[in-house]
Amino acid sequence: MNYAEEPIGEFLEAVASERVVPAGGTAAAIVGAAGAALCEMTCIHAEHAPVERPTAETELLAEARAELRRSRVRLLQLGDADAEAIEALRSVVRGADTDSEETTTEERRATGVPLTIAEACLSVLEAAEVAVELGAENATPDAVTGVLLAESALESALYIVRHNTADLENDSFAGTVRNRAAEIDTKADYAVECALADIDVAIRERR
Repeated sequence: MNYAEEPIGEFLEAVASERVVPAGGTAAAIVGAAGAALCEMTCIHAEHAPVERPTAETELLAEARAELRRSRVRLLQLGDADAEAIEALRSVVRGADTDSEETTTEERRATGVPLTIAEACLSVLEAAEVAVELGAENATPDAVTGVLLAESALESALYIVRHNTADLENDSFAGTVRNRAAEIDTKADYAVECALADIDVAIRERR
């Protein structure tokens, strides 16, 4: 599977079909990658603007752009990984011992991949603060859209994690995953608050 090379129309047709994959986790990863791309674009426009910036701002923009690109590429890879994890889980479930109380490798992976998607989206949100604050002003709506997309993707991935851990018998594994999900959720709330703080102030001033 390589959704990065699949036309968006074909990808959406595949989602809206009887096929099991791509499904929620893959869709969340793609949406998160789109959010990263929008914030990355905002940084690039700022770097190419015909105005001089302090060296510190230029460096922050370059670092944010690099992190956003890494996260974008990573999320596309995780979209493939999620589909593969679901396919692997289905193949095991079809021939599984339904009385087994052990958490299988496939179940761990089907839970771990969306958790990693959420972590990658968190990286997008943390870098997005620079994109919104220092990015090209005329592209601010794009950066804000990127933040909102990444936030939605993160929350969707965390919902999948919580849903999947509800059925796991291995309390230790499930508890560890849920704790990590809670940490990501808290950090994401803070990152979004920081990224949109100036935007919220500007909106209130225009009212």
